[in-house]
Amino acid sequence: MAMTHQASALELLLRGLSVGALFATAFGMWRSPVNRNAKIATSIFCLATAGYALDAYGVARQVLGTAHQVCWFLDAGVPACVWLMIMVVFEDRRITPLLLAPAAAQIGLDFWGVSSHGWPYHPAFIARDVISVVLAAHALFVVVRGWRDDLVEDRRRLRGPFLSVVTVFVAVQTILDANYRGGADMPWLPLANAATLAILSVIGASVFLSGRAAIFGLAQPAKLVQPGLNEADEIALTRLLKAMDEDALWREEGLTIGALAQRLAAPEHRLRRLINDHLGYRNFPDFVNSRRIAAAKSALADPAQARTTVAALAYDLGFSSLGPFNRAFKAETGVSPREWRAKTLAES
Repeated sequence: MAMTHQASALELLLRGLSVGALFATAFGMWRSPVNRNAKIATSIFCLATAGYALDAYGVARQVLGTAHQVCWFLDAGVPACVWLMIMVVFEDRRITPLLLAPAAAQIGLDFWGVSSHGWPYHPAFIARDVISVVLAAHALFVVVRGWRDDLVEDRRRLRGPFLSVVTVFVAVQTILDANYRGGADMPWLPLANAATLAILSVIGASVFLSGRAAIFGLAQPAKLVQPGLNEADEIALTRLLKAMDEDALWREEGLTIGALAQRLAAPEHRLRRLINDHLGYRNFPDFVNSRRIAAAKSALADPAQARTTVAALAYDLGFSSLGPFNRAFKAETGVSPREWRAKTLAES
């Protein structure tokens, strides 16, 4: 009995530590210079995860009493909120109704299942858990895919170990929670869950509150070649600019920084540093797309190419499909390629 009380007290302490770290992260984010989308997404994630920490298992519920219902509402969409934060902070996406839809769906499904008294195998709970695993898998895919193209060293270090652990934790915990609800004998799970949450929350707070603005996608001013470059850097940068500006390697579909490094016979880490520190780009696709979008603007403004379809232009510029081209063009100009063409041709 004494061990049970000690375990319960330790679990409660760990959950309180998680909540404190999460609220500190959210508060610090709102005082930081990061963009508003990153602030909102991170705050939603922190609030939902804090609700999960307090409502996941019985110890904290007993302390909260009826107030735990508020936490239940918050924690229903935690996997979707993790996915939202990753998409906004590390993919530089804006918050839209489409990005918020998975969280709303999970909350709705949870409410349906609870109100129907269908515990534990109601279709609503099964659907919610399936969505959780799918979102975690997609988030992990985004983290791994973006890791290689990211040129900001702080974000690269965070993408790999920390976010991979977070997304795997979400998927594994969803499966464990489903079995726990079904009556599986796992007395160790509540304490293990509380300890893992506390560790991840404290690490996350230390990273997010470290003041490294580059982690959150803040724009960096473009830089010219600086006198501090050594001879090897100057040679590599000269080859890089020639390959992009004269040889137009940016037209190659699927061009990666690894392939470019091989073409230039330069170490990949050196190219990352030069493109980020001396040319001012946060990730490799932005660097390549800057050339593509500049060429697209010129082509769209040319009356002689007015009959060329936007899709044909996108493929010619090295995009694999029309969707990425439209997104990249709108991110650069604020309008779609068709709107740009119509406005520019009308003015000329």
